[in-house]
Amino acid sequence: MGSKFKKIIKKCKSLEKELSKYKLWASLIPKSNFFKNFRDVFSQPEWDILRKAVYKKDYYKCSICGKENIRLEAHENWNYDYHQSIQKLISVDSLCYLCHRNKHLGHSGILIREGELNQEELISHWSKINNVNIKQFREYEVKVFELWNLKNKFIFKILDNKGINIYEGASLSNVLKLIADDYEN
Repeated sequence: MGSKFKKIIKKCKSLEKELSKYKLWASLIPKSNFFKNFRDVFSQPEWDILRKAVYKKDYYKCSICGKENIRLEAHENWNYDYHQSIQKLISVDSLCYLCHRNKHLGHSGILIREGELNQEELISHWSKINNVNIKQFREYEVKVFELWNLKNKFIFKILDNKGINIYEGASLSNVLKLIADDYEN
C-alpha cells in the first residue's frame, strides 16, 4: 500500500473519530455499495422478521432520539476496515424517520431537492439531538461529505457480522444473533 493510500486511510479514521462524537451522525455508504444491503439480500418476509426483531430489541422506540409510538425504520450500521477494504455489519438499529434521514444525508439531499423532505426540519432535528446550533450543521456536513469522497476511493467487500460476504451466504440467523446479542447487552 502506497503512502498516498496511507494518508487517505489516516484522514478517513480521523474524520470518523471526529464525526462519531455526535450522537446522530451520518456514515455515508460509498457509491460502489449503494443499495447493497440486507434488504437487497433477504426476501421481504425475511426482512420483515429482521426489522421486527430490531424494533423489539430497541423497545419499539428510536434508538437515537428515543421517540415512541412512531413508525420505525431499521438501519444497518457498518464498520469500515480501510486496510482490507471491508465494510462489515456491526449492528442494526430502530430509527425514526428524521434520525434515519440524517443517517442517509446524501439521499436526504435528493429528497429535499425533490420536495419530499423539509431541510429545516432535518437540520433542526440533528441540532436538537446533538445539542448544537444549526450553524454547526454546515461544518459537520462538509466533513461528512469529505469522508464520503475519501471512502469512494475504495471498493469495499460487504460482510455480515460473521465475516461472510452478504452475497455469498449471509444468513438471517447470523444477523438475528447479532440483534439478540445487542438486546442482551
